[in-house]
Amino acid sequence: MLTQPDIIAALKQGKPAPVYLLAGDEPLFIDQIASYATKEFIPEEEQDFNLSILYGADVSARDILQEALRFPTMGSHVLVLVREAQLVKDIEKIADHLDQLPSTTCLILCMKKKADKRKALYKQIEERKALYKSASALDAVYESPRMYDSKIPDFIIKSFSARRLTIDPRTAQVMADATGNDLEKILGEVEKIAIALSGKSTSVTPEVIEDSLATHPLI
Repeated sequence: MLTQPDIIAALKQGKPAPVYLLAGDEPLFIDQIASYATKEFIPEEEQDFNLSILYGADVSARDILQEALRFPTMGSHVLVLVREAQLVKDIEKIADHLDQLPSTTCLILCMKKKADKRKALYKQIEERKALYKSASALDAVYESPRMYDSKIPDFIIKSFSARRLTIDPRTAQVMADATGNDLEKILGEVEKIAIALSGKSTSVTPEVIEDSLATHPLI
């Protein structure tokens, strides 16, 4: 199954799939992929020419294809990223034109809901992946499901570890009970605690969690 690191690695190597369908109930990982793609994949000096960021409520399938079918200017790729792609009313029309996309195009469709596996777009992407299974860059569906509550403490531990901070499992559970399973809110709280502890300690204790939540209550 395709993972977030798989996609980031492909973008970093300059070998992305022609089409990515990012879908699911957990928006955080979709947003992180989108953020990396728009900031890092196309060099800053080329972004005015080769980067198109579209919003589903404002565009049609034709608008998306108009951007995706063009060739890069002074660069190797065109990146077309569609946020809230579930709001494109006729998005299924894109399915009939995937074979026409230049090899220099990377089209990323970000859907903040589960992909409908019965629809033409999903089926076409899956069929193309099977047809070109020996290729290094395949059209791909990335599914980002809501994280189970039982996995939240581990997510908290890893999030602190990425900031060179430690938290034991019991304290992580205390934080999880207080924050719930909104991953964006959890990362925001982790960031606030990391700033508060900067230069003071590398250990996140129950008292640190309680003080942080008291100072910055979650809404």
